[in-house]
Amino acid sequence: MRYGLMAAACLLVALAVVPTVLIDKNAVKHRLARAVYEATGRELAIDGGVGFSVIPTPRFRAEAVRLANWSNSAEPWMLDIRQVTVTVSPLDLLWGRVVARAVELDTPHLILERRAGRGNWVFTPPGYLPPRPGAADVIAAPAEAGGAQAAEESTPAIAVEKLLIRNGRVDYIDASGGKSLSVDAMALEVKAQSLQGPFQAEGTARIAGRTVTVKGDIGRTQADHAVPLHVETGLEGGHLRLDGLLLRDTDSGSVLKGNMDLKVADAGDFATRFGLFSSVPLSGHALAASGQVRIAAEGGELNEAQIRLGPVEASGTVAWVLDGQRPKLSVNINTRHLDLDSLTAPRVASEHTEGDGDAWFAPSVAHAAVPVPDFALPVDADLLLKAETVTWRGQATHAAVCDLSISRGDIVVNQVSAELPGVAQVRAFGFVGVGGAALRALDLTV
Repeated sequence: MRYGLMAAACLLVALAVVPTVLIDKNAVKHRLARAVYEATGRELAIDGGVGFSVIPTPRFRAEAVRLANWSNSAEPWMLDIRQVTVTVSPLDLLWGRVVARAVELDTPHLILERRAGRGNWVFTPPGYLPPRPGAADVIAAPAEAGGAQAAEESTPAIAVEKLLIRNGRVDYIDASGGKSLSVDAMALEVKAQSLQGPFQAEGTARIAGRTVTVKGDIGRTQADHAVPLHVETGLEGGHLRLDGLLLRDTDSGSVLKGNMDLKVADAGDFATRFGLFSSVPLSGHALAASGQVRIAAEGGELNEAQIRLGPVEASGTVAWVLDGQRPKLSVNINTRHLDLDSLTAPRVASEHTEGDGDAWFAPSVAHAAVPVPDFALPVDADLLLKAETVTWRGQATHAAVCDLSISRGDIVVNQVSAELPGVAQVRAFGFVGVGGAALRALDLTV
């Protein structure tokens, strides 16, 4: 019995030590780098150590793993990971399959760049033709007929059951438009039945210093098939739900179409928290919006929108364009009654619970001085608002139209018109300059 325990202990020690001694780690690094280069056309560097273990399950670890960015970029590395750990299923290995029970990425930093209509996430393997600008393919098209089939046949059968990301960061840079967005403190868990899906994801991240939670399901990805998806995002004071289909290989690249539902407990607080306005007289007013959404790399639109802001109900469309020097936002809103008295009175928002109906939109009123909103938006915007009736300081006007163009804090008044009490109709056009929360220039013709 004693000798049997000693033999078992020696076997365990051998299983733990022998792989680290017999395996040529430099050869492993070279083979991994070669495989990644053949698949992406990019250099893979493993500057840290690599380790192997067999017990309790086969495991591979690599430190300081980096994937090269495309050429002529200010950032040499597209992906930089402090440590990668892969845990493999031993039973599947016996049957010749590679099934990663878990792939763990510790402190990954991903840089996404877009320049001249192309993204650095589009790879061009050796012998493949570069994709056209705006192409949705992750891998470029093969240079010869049958290349895709040969590449598919040579790809080993690999499955990943779970992906874990800890302390991740993603930076998006649009070199042509001078735009950037950073997402950090990312903690994400993705479960998959295969590399083609379906996928289930859940995690948290931080955008503009604010915590965001994400939970979603993505269907199986197949060539020439739309991919169903469901995503729920929790923002500080808000909730976004999206159900739709991801359409691949369209003329606009990958396009997402579906139904969107947004709820925000306090529209004013939400706008200032995420940097949309430095000040806006909507505090305490809940916002709810829903409609048909279409999202592509160059922009998107929200159609058949139903919007409720405090006591105001409206319908309309919203469109945005991300190409160019500055993002462009176009808003077209129609409402029967715009109660400015209620909207500009600061309120204390009620906490929303399911089933409380209009109670969410009935906060208590506390009248105060109305601040001038800061229109120095990070985007250019066109606003067309039409209201059958507008109430302001207890007076009602009719057939109101407000057509504005906003750029870098300057407002071009294309048309402001209404039927005032005792007057047939009044129209105005001109220019308004707003700096911070103060009126700095006014040139109107009435």
